[in-house]
Amino acid sequence: ADQYVADKAAWLLTAIMGNVPFFFTTDEAVDLVKSLQSGSSLSDLGKLEAIVNLMKTDQFRAAVWKVPGVSEVITTVSAQGAPPFLYKCVFAMWLLSFEDGSNVSLPIETLVGKIRQILAVSRVEKVIRLSLTVLKNYLTKKAFAVEVVEQGLLEIVQQLEYEKWRDTELYDDIRELA
Repeated sequence: ADQYVADKAAWLLTAIMGNVPFFFTTDEAVDLVKSLQSGSSLSDLGKLEAIVNLMKTDQFRAAVWKVPGVSEVITTVSAQGAPPFLYKCVFAMWLLSFEDGSNVSLPIETLVGKIRQILAVSRVEKVIRLSLTVLKNYLTKKAFAVEVVEQGLLEIVQQLEYEKWRDTELYDDIRELA
C-alpha cells in the first residue's frame, strides 16, 4: 500500500510540474529525478512514470535525460518486460524524437537496436504501434535511416504484417513503414 501511495504521489507531483513548468525550474526537476531514483519506496514503474511525466515538457526533457541513470533505464529495458514498463520506455524514446540531437545523447545504434528488439519480440499492440511511430519519427534523420537498413529493421517490420492484430489500423502503419 505504501508503494502504491508513493507511486501515485510521485506521478501527481511530476504531472503538475509537467503541466505548469513555468512554476518550476529545470534544477528543481533534475533534483526531483535524482530523489526519485534514490527513493526506495517507489516501484520501478512508479519511478519511470514520474520521470516520463517530466520528459513530456520541452523545458525539462533534455535536462532529465542527462540525469545519470535515466537513459540507462530507458535503453536497457527488456523487450520481454512488463508491457506497462516497456510502453513507458518506448514513450520516452518517442519524446526524445522531438529534441534536437545536440540536446540529448542517444546513440543511434542503441535506439535502432532497442526498437528492433521490441518489434521482434513484443506482441502488445500499443507497444508495437508506438515503436512504429518512434521509427517513423526518427527515419527523417539520415544516420538513423542508414542504421535501420544495417540492422535489418525493415525486415522485422515486414514480418509484423503476418501477425494477427485486433486493430486493423496497425496493418496500415506496418505497410506504411515496410
